[in-house]
Amino acid sequence: MNGTFSATILAGGTSKRFGKDKAFHLIESVPMWELQTRKVSQLMPSEIIISANEKQEFKTDLKIVIDSQYDEGPLRGLVDTLNATKAERMLLLAVDLPKMPINFLGELIYSGCGTIPVHKNGMTEPLAAVYPKSLIKLAEKNLQDNEILEEFKSDKENLKEMDQGNDINIGISKTNIEKENLSKKNVNLSTNSEYKKKEQNKSLSGNVDNFTKNIEYITSNSNGDIFKILAKFGKTNINNSNILDLEEVNGTISSLERSTIFITSDYGKYNYDNQNSKFYENVVVKYDGKIITCKNLDLNMSENIAVAYNDVIVKDAKSIMKAQIITMDIVTKDININSNNNVKIVTN
Repeated sequence: MNGTFSATILAGGTSKRFGKDKAFHLIESVPMWELQTRKVSQLMPSEIIISANEKQEFKTDLKIVIDSQYDEGPLRGLVDTLNATKAERMLLLAVDLPKMPINFLGELIYSGCGTIPVHKNGMTEPLAAVYPKSLIKLAEKNLQDNEILEEFKSDKENLKEMDQGNDINIGISKTNIEKENLSKKNVNLSTNSEYKKKEQNKSLSGNVDNFTKNIEYITSNSNGDIFKILAKFGKTNINNSNILDLEEVNGTISSLERSTIFITSDYGKYNYDNQNSKFYENVVVKYDGKIITCKNLDLNMSENIAVAYNDVIVKDAKSIMKAQIITMDIVTKDININSNNNVKIVTN
């Protein structure tokens, strides 16, 4: 549906203006490179890469890609890591953007083939963007032409722009380092549902004319959680005009206070009237290092409840649980198992 993606932390800069290597600057006793890798790991990338220079040494098992040419800027890091990854797309995140919200990065991943955020003042944010691997040759050409990443342009077939809020404060500098605040409440950064979309040329079998392409709906509950559902195709249900039938579905439940929940499925139904949703066939839910797979998932935003049923498997780093039905509180993320369930737990 979205294909695989990798995540790269761009950490190889020379930090000339900062005065010391920003990658190893401590925020609450944690180096920034580690903060950023922890953040992107929540998105479940196929791999995490650290783009580094030859003078740096990272104590980690993650893949390290050393700049093939020293001091050529972030575009060199982009080229080298695109060449190093096997994933179709790559999320690029600068090490010195510690306030970048995880839910916004999730929006970038789920918004299409490649995405560069754009501030309302027209400035782009190329150091928190998604780049398709197909852009390697174009990026290499720009590098040979001595361009910088901020000037990097691509054809609109591969990369699109997505609006975000203005007046953002997501990075650090030498002057504001003592005032560093990681509270997401202080971040004015949001996506705009009117971002430019690439026109899709693929069609469904059957009566294609009844389908609308690139569906997007956004709603919120009383807790301020934001539910966004996107689908490649959608049409009004023939039996109930309040229900939209969806294909190739992505959903996100995001909050300023909690990590984002990501949902994908082959098919879904969205109810205009009560904003409830049903996901079915190859349902995958990801959050906080957990992966839930099932055949069906019903989401009730007003009650803050998600019910997964039919061949449910819950995986994390320590165990695998199999059940026929589970209920999840989308606020606390607590999972309740029906007492009549035939549950099997396997410890890794």
